[in-house]
Amino acid sequence: MQAPGLTQEKKKEIIETLEKRGATRECPRCGKNQYTLLDGYFNQTIQHDLKMVALGGAGVPSVILICNRKTRRSLC
Repeated sequence: MQAPGLTQEKKKEIIETLEKRGATRECPRCGKNQYTLLDGYFNQTIQHDLKMVALGGAGVPSVILICNRKTRRSLC
């Protein structure tokens, strides 16, 4: 049984895809280019009404990068 989270192969694929698409900028706060990829996906559900919470339905799957100096996080 595989542990939950992203496999090393999937992490490598995500990082290579981000690099190929030019997502290699330095952190705007600390000026370094050292990030950690969180071990999972973040699915932002499309909301049509701010007064209600929609569960399920359309969403925007993303990954989260966190600056190793803990100064910033980015959704990709």
